[in-house]
Amino acid sequence: MTNSSPSQGAVHVRLLVWSLVAGAASGSLSLLTADVIPAIKGAVLALILSVGVMFLNRATRAQWAGGNPAPIGTVAWTALGSGLAAGLALMLINAVASALHTRPPELALPPLSSAWGALAMGCCYGLAFHLTYALRSRLKSGKALKTLFLLALAGWCCGIVRAWLAVDVWKGDRVFELAWGLALFSGLPFAACWAVAVMSCDPAWTLERWRRVTQPASPEAG
Repeated sequence: MTNSSPSQGAVHVRLLVWSLVAGAASGSLSLLTADVIPAIKGAVLALILSVGVMFLNRATRAQWAGGNPAPIGTVAWTALGSGLAAGLALMLINAVASALHTRPPELALPPLSSAWGALAMGCCYGLAFHLTYALRSRLKSGKALKTLFLLALAGWCCGIVRAWLAVDVWKGDRVFELAWGLALFSGLPFAACWAVAVMSCDPAWTLERWRRVTQPASPEAG
C-alpha cells in the first residue's frame, strides 16, 4: 500500500481554478449586478495574484524545504511583478469594454480616469495581498482567522484607493465617505473570496501542508 498525496502541480492547478471561481463570484457580488465586466476583472485579478503565489512557492522551494518561509525581499518583488501584470490586464479589460461601449451599471464604481489608474490599482492589490499573506508565517495561533481578517482589511483598503482614484468623476462633499462605504462592496468581498481559495489550496499555506505535498509517497506495509 502507498501513502499517496496530491502532487504540487495538481494542488497549484486547483489553486488557480478556485481563484478564478472566487474572483468571478466576488466581482459579481461586489456590484450587486449581473454585468459581466466586474466578474471578468475579479477572475483575472484573482488568477494573477494566485499565479504570483505559485511562482513564489517554486522560487523559494529551498527555503520551505529547510522549514523557513519565503524571504521578504522575494515576496516584495513577486508582489510588484504580479501587481504590474494585474494592472496591465485591467488596462486591457477597460480598453476592450470601452471599445464595446459597455455601460457600467448604476451601482458600479466609476471607471478609472486613466490607464495609469488601472496600473496603480493592480500594483496596490499585488503589494497589499502578497505582503499581507506572507505574514501568515509569523502567526502562532488562529492563523486562518487572522489571515482572513488581515486580507479582508487589505482588500478594504485597496477598495478605498480604488474609489479615490476615480474621485474626479464624482460630485459632492461626501465623496470620501462614499469611497469608504463602496470599498465594503468591492475590495473586501474580493479579498475574502480570494483568501478562502488560497488558504484552502495553496500548498505552502503551512509548513506541514508543504511537507505533505512535496514529500514523495512512501511505501507502507499492507
